[in-house]
Formats: sequence, C-alpha cells, structure tokens
Amino acid sequence: MKIISDNFYGCKLVVIMKRRAFVATSISSLALAGCGTENSSEELLTSDPGKLVSRDPNYLRKSRRDLGVMRFAGELPYEDYSYQVINDPTLKSPSALVERFELREENCFIPRDCQMDKQRSEIQGTGGYYGLECKYEMSVYIPPNFHPFGTFCHVGLNLHAKNNNGTNNTALIMPLMGGDDKSTRLYAMIFNGKKRERHKVIPYLDMTGRWTKLEVHSKWHESGFHKIYANDELTVDYSGYTLGSTSESPFDLKYGLYRGRVSEFKKRYNMKRYPDQFAYYAAVKMSKL
Repeated sequence: MKIISDNFYGCKLVVIMKRRAFVATSISSLALAGCGTENSSEELLTSDPGKLVSRDPNYLRKSRRDLGVMRFAGELPYEDYSYQVINDPTLKSPSALVERFELREENCFIPRDCQMDKQRSEIQGTGGYYGLECKYEMSVYIPPNFHPFGTFCHVGLNLHAKNNNGTNNTALIMPLMGGDDKSTRLYAMIFNGKKRERHKVIPYLDMTGRWTKLEVHSKWHESGFHKIYANDELTVDYSGYTLGSTSESPFDLKYGLYRGRVSEFKKRYNMKRYPDQFAYYAAVKMSKL
C-alpha cells in the first residue's frame, strides 16, 4: 500500500508498506532538506533517488558499528564528486542511503600516488588489530561497463597492516579485474606471512549492474582465518597467518575505489583518457565477535 503525505514540514513523502524503509540515519537526512519527522520508525521513501545527503565520511558512522571514525584516504582535498552519501538511486540497495565513490584520471590526492601512477577515492578507519575476531559486511554495486577493458580497480575491503619484518604490506585486498572475459573476477589477495595468495571470490560479470553482498569473517592471528562470502555463498575458506604478534597494529581498513598502472593500461588499450569510474557501497559495517 502506498500513501502520499505532505504533513512533514510541507515536504511530500511516500510511505510504502512492507517495502523499502528509511532507518534513523535516513530520516535524519530529511532534516538537511528542511524536512523531519518525530517517528523515525515510519516506512518512508523519498521521491528523489540519487539526491545528495552529505559529503561527510562520518555521516553513516552509527550504522558502521565497530568501524568507528572514518576519514578521507588522501593528503589533499577531495573533489565534491569523489565521495557522496546519497539516496539509493537503484531502489534495490539493502539500505536507503548509499555511498557513492567516483574516480577520474586527474584524481590524485596523495603526491606519492601521483609519482607511482596510482589513483584513489577511498575513506579509511581503524579496521582491526592483532587477536581480533570480527566480521566485515558490505554490499557493492558495480555499474555495467565499469571496466571497458582488462583493467583492474580495487573494490570491497582494502586492509593495510605491517608484517613481522616491519615493512608495509596489505593484509587483505580485493582487486576487481574487468573486461568481457569470463575469467575476470573479484579476487581476495591474502598475505600469508611470506607472500600474497590470490583467491577467487566472484566473477566480474556476475557483479555488474547489480548489488553484490560481501561478508568477511576474519581472525587476525598467526593461526587465523578469512572466510569470505559472496551473496551468502562461501567462496574463500583460508586458514593460517593473517597477522603476527610483532606486527604493528591497529591497522586501517579502506574502501572505495583504488587503481594503479594507469599509464600502462592507457598505452595497452590505446586510450586517450582513462575512463571515469564510479561505484556504490551500502550497509558497510564491522562487528567484533
């Protein structure tokens, strides 16, 4: 049943019973537009999908549970389009608000990234520490033609730690290899204490034009594990080293968009300009177990 109401400070809202709902964080977004309601449990849906709600990476802090305070993963100011909290433009997200990340060729917000031919539009916060057992959850929407060629872009989790030798390494990252080849996939790159192992998570073509639910159950320990689920199916079951006792912790979790070897791919595929990319994230959270 659908009800149109204009009793909320003169703003027209749509109430849809037994369907999508605005939770407390979404209700608060109405206040930004001069609207509000005393009953945050009402099942409300705005008639303005894609509307900008905030550019603050901490706007959704409460819903992220144990992930805590987030900040931009950059040393220079991001562009207005780089990160946005918006009303779900797909109308199929698991949450009414989604995070939109966009990356353009000229986006280089860390000088050393520029020197190393890397680009990123990410936010980051404390993602874990030695001895922690936790669950990471998120849903990701990859638009059609996200990768026009066999390029890559990191989506999902990007967890940076330090290994036992004290040198920088990534404990767990998820590069998404694109293109029309059925072998292209989202991979989990797991640092096993000596090198990175590549584990297949889900085919790239199974992710485009739809929401993909990702869950990672991890224990950060020499005898740890990563259990990775894609759309509720266990696709990676890794046991072994995930973090050592002499490693520096806590460490950061980043998510958004990150890509490297930009000039190399432009030359390989005869691109005058590297394509702009965007993706949506929803229901991102970390829970300590």
